[in-house]
Amino acid sequence: MRTNWRRRPPTWVLDAVLSVDMAMRVRFLHRRLYNGCMANIFVIADTHFGHAKSLSFVTPDGSLLRPFSSVEEMDETMVTNWNNTVGVHDTVYHLGDVVIPRPSLKILNRLNGRKILIRGNHDLGRLKDFSQYFEDVRGAFFFKPGSDFLGGLIFTHIPVHPSGLYNHYRGNVHGHTHCHLVMDGEEPDKRYFNACVERNNFSPVPIEIVKEYFRSTIPEVN
Repeated sequence: MRTNWRRRPPTWVLDAVLSVDMAMRVRFLHRRLYNGCMANIFVIADTHFGHAKSLSFVTPDGSLLRPFSSVEEMDETMVTNWNNTVGVHDTVYHLGDVVIPRPSLKILNRLNGRKILIRGNHDLGRLKDFSQYFEDVRGAFFFKPGSDFLGGLIFTHIPVHPSGLYNHYRGNVHGHTHCHLVMDGEEPDKRYFNACVERNNFSPVPIEIVKEYFRSTIPEVN
């Protein structure tokens, strides 16, 4: 069945600015070079390795959500982007929907870093199917960025309801929605960071970029 994202409710729309701000990425790369081999943390969601049908998904304007000629090209692009971004000592939180079908899990052996899975709605295999590739498998994760960042972040696959954030978390880092943003009326809800590959050049996102996003949009804790 062809998945048409234009059928989503009108509250799900593309932001005018694709991906996160490029200046944040430049500052992160500068710090990484300065800090040498210090381990880093990344987030990513909805890789859908091996999922041929995902090549037919379209955005609200009718363009292809995943502009690849084959599932092999898609998978190899994401593997290359991952390993060019993540070092062997880094940690990656995968926010769900890793592979479709399950035999594609073996591609995870080629990916750098320590991997932790926040299970998504398509991650339906047995726990032991995932535990050989992931150091830990969770339903959600409370992430405390550090003393330089007030408040904590909740990592989930499906976005948390706004009422679940108030007075608990500074923001929600999530997957599931692919190119779409959580909306607050007519504007993107700044309490949410979309880690899906379609929003982030099919690459893992450094946690420093996530922190800077929330610093710029939510300067104070609720």
